[in-house]
Amino acid sequence: MKVKGSITIYLSMILISVMLLVNVIGESARISAVQAQIKSYTYMSAESALAGYGRQVYEDYGILLVWEKQTVESVIKKNIQDNINMADLNEPGLNFLGTNLVNLEVTGKEYLTKKGGQYFSNQIKSYIKYAGVMETVERLVKECETYENCNDQNKNKCDMNIVVDVNKGELQELVENINSIVTGLKETKDLSNKYDSVSQKIEKLQSDFNKKEGKKVLKEYRELMASIEIKSKDVDSAISKIEVYERKKEQFLKKNSYTSDAKDYMDTNLEILAKVRDEIKRDKELNVLKIKKLDSGNISKVKKSISNMGKVISKMESLITLESTEEDRDNYSIFENLKDFIDSGVLSQVLENPENVSKNTLSGSNLPSTLKGKKNNSLSKEIKNKCVNALYAGLKFGNYNNPEKNTVLKYELEYIISGKDSDKENLASVVEKIVLAKTGINMAYLITDKEKMEQVSAIAASVAIVTGLPFLESVAKGVLISAWSMAEAVNDMKILLSGGKVTLTKSKGGWRTSIGNITNGGKKEDSKGLSYKEYCQILIAVQNTGDSLYRIMDLIQINIQKRYNSEFLMSKSLTGFKLKATYETAPLFTAIPIVVNNLTEENNAYKYSMAYYDSY
Repeated sequence: MKVKGSITIYLSMILISVMLLVNVIGESARISAVQAQIKSYTYMSAESALAGYGRQVYEDYGILLVWEKQTVESVIKKNIQDNINMADLNEPGLNFLGTNLVNLEVTGKEYLTKKGGQYFSNQIKSYIKYAGVMETVERLVKECETYENCNDQNKNKCDMNIVVDVNKGELQELVENINSIVTGLKETKDLSNKYDSVSQKIEKLQSDFNKKEGKKVLKEYRELMASIEIKSKDVDSAISKIEVYERKKEQFLKKNSYTSDAKDYMDTNLEILAKVRDEIKRDKELNVLKIKKLDSGNISKVKKSISNMGKVISKMESLITLESTEEDRDNYSIFENLKDFIDSGVLSQVLENPENVSKNTLSGSNLPSTLKGKKNNSLSKEIKNKCVNALYAGLKFGNYNNPEKNTVLKYELEYIISGKDSDKENLASVVEKIVLAKTGINMAYLITDKEKMEQVSAIAASVAIVTGLPFLESVAKGVLISAWSMAEAVNDMKILLSGGKVTLTKSKGGWRTSIGNITNGGKKEDSKGLSYKEYCQILIAVQNTGDSLYRIMDLIQINIQKRYNSEFLMSKSLTGFKLKATYETAPLFTAIPIVVNNLTEENNAYKYSMAYYDSY
């Protein structure tokens, strides 16, 4: 009996050990299945959240995003719980996995408006890559590089406010006074006659001296010197007034922000008059007028003085005075027309029917571009990346020539460039930017065209004559160059807004306006030029990347709100996230304390954490 009892105990111990082993193996397999299951729950639920992308946004703009109308956490949590519950659908109570979701944390949400629009920029790059238009990007890069090179070379050369329109009365009166004195100094007929007479007689007297004739020569010499003395006072007066003119000229230039290093005829006259004054002063130092009696001993001294007066007379005759002609007045009219052209504003000049400009305005709130902290220096400034954004904008948004349908703003590329609240303001701003850029580029060509510069110089000289302000010649020349370049740019702009093409740089064959008829340059386009849309893309590509990205987001938001859902916000849209899900599973096949203590935490349950990252 003892033997039989021991065998029963022995077999029972073996059976318990086998059962424990089987349970441990079963529990181990179950745990492996649970781990596989929770991984599946997590991945499928996260991907399901991303699968709920904004279809309308993708269809209209090619951008994949999840709009958090409900939080991503709640969506993923519901998906996970639904997957867990699926195990009990067929036969409740037969779910051997027994898994529960304990906690879910979603971090690292990649909102489109964060990090300076970096996540949005990545979406644009993906769209352009799969749209198969990278060759167009490369071409746009070259155009942008050409534009920036031209712009750098011509920076600060062009001024849109180049109007000579100040009170010049005091200066003009001073110049008229100076010219009156100079005209009197130039009138040397009487002096020349006296000089010729006395110089001939002194020559004859020197070869055959005669006391009686000597008295006559000395008398004529004194008369000549008396006339010179009268002229000398006018010389001093003219010098004094020209020096005042020079000071007032500098004040005038400084006040009106002009610079003029070029000499005018007043400067030349000042040099001549200074020499005349010095010549007279040196002659006085000879003390010839103190000679009371002319004899053979001092006749050479008188002759030298007479010769000096001949030089004085010659110098006075070389003084410059200007009088306007009919041609000068006609040229001045051209100059006035160019000034009026600049004053009239750009937009009214380039549009044939300004009244047809869209009156649409932007009144949305919570726009991405209004968010604080949107700037981020980590955004790439590489021109290629900027051109990708510009190309995307050209593919998805309208402009003045080709407005999109059912949009809040009609001129969308213009908004991306300027960021104003109305179509009219955006169009005016873009037109001004293109005209200003083209003016600088046109100017770079104009100053190399010899024939055109001769026309400019002739008109500038006429302006100085008609206004009576000689120093204005160089200023007027700068005005004419800028104004003519601007007139050509305005004509280019007319071609662009009418749907034509214009080359970025200018050549002789491509110059359309004449300086005498700046408003009628014709609309013949350049077949190999750029369209208005391409000029807009260049402006987008060369501006701040953050401005472009956020204004593009503005347009997407307001258009989606208009077309589909008035509550849609880009700031609540994301493209990716990180999550950490924590699950627990109660032990099923084993409950031996040593196993439970080693494999579980509190509540006698296994706990697992699953981390996951996903994005478009």
